[in-house]
Amino acid sequence: MKFKTMSTQELKNLWSEQSDERFPAYRADDSPIHSFYPIDNYIVLLDGEDIVGAVGFSERNGFTLRGGSFSVPKYRKKGLFNTILAEADKLSPPFIAGFRSNVVNDKEWVKSNKKKGWIMNPTDEELGEYADNPTVMGFKDFYGNSPTGAKWAVKGLPPSKMLKSDIKMTWQDILKKKGLWANIHAKRKRGEQPAKEGDEDYPDASSWQKVTKKKPNKGKRFVSKEGTSYGQAGKAKDGTDRIKPNTKDGDAYCARSNKIKGDWRKDPDSPNNLSRRKWKCHGNKSSA
Repeated sequence: MKFKTMSTQELKNLWSEQSDERFPAYRADDSPIHSFYPIDNYIVLLDGEDIVGAVGFSERNGFTLRGGSFSVPKYRKKGLFNTILAEADKLSPPFIAGFRSNVVNDKEWVKSNKKKGWIMNPTDEELGEYADNPTVMGFKDFYGNSPTGAKWAVKGLPPSKMLKSDIKMTWQDILKKKGLWANIHAKRKRGEQPAKEGDEDYPDASSWQKVTKKKPNKGKRFVSKEGTSYGQAGKAKDGTDRIKPNTKDGDAYCARSNKIKGDWRKDPDSPNNLSRRKWKCHGNKSSA
């Protein structure tokens, strides 16, 4: 068996060649979900040329949207669906998705996805700086009024995006490295409200930068908003980036970087995640 990344239309065409049944992740052309929850591509598990299952994805407003997951009935009892989901976890976080299953009952479905790290129907406090993200707002509006009881969830939000509105402590203590998370947990335990802009304890831009900025790494070319340096230094002979999306060099880079060990997948601001996003990596492949 092997994985292959396909466009949504490519997968639909392959499905129609193999089955007379309707595409499992069918959406009506006039569905309101298209406006905020498009699915452009699929990670497909193939048994030879036969479709085993797939999970859809696209990228919008800093999120990797996931949806349209399915497995072919004859393969469902072989544990391959979890293998497909694990492959999708290799995409760049943070993730956002809607949840509704025609195979598993809602309680079991929610419980199962919580175990996999999804925050179901997240609150604004849990979303932090993402609370007003256009994609998040679309999910909130649609799933908050879902007549079928469908839910939405996020996964892999970077801690640095969830902290700024949830800190009330002396910044002198933070700068003395007494422990950012230790102070946050202590504040919560005391039942104190988060510091708001204008409060005495709210950090100024200079203090926040000193706490969150990371030192640039040698030999790197780009710098993220969080201060993380990433990407291969230097340029190609023609003055362009050394690795370009949707090329053999891009595929080689994506395959190589996907094998790097460690917990970089959990941190969207890790150098490897940032580089893979720059080169449009989806698993082992690069696409423009």
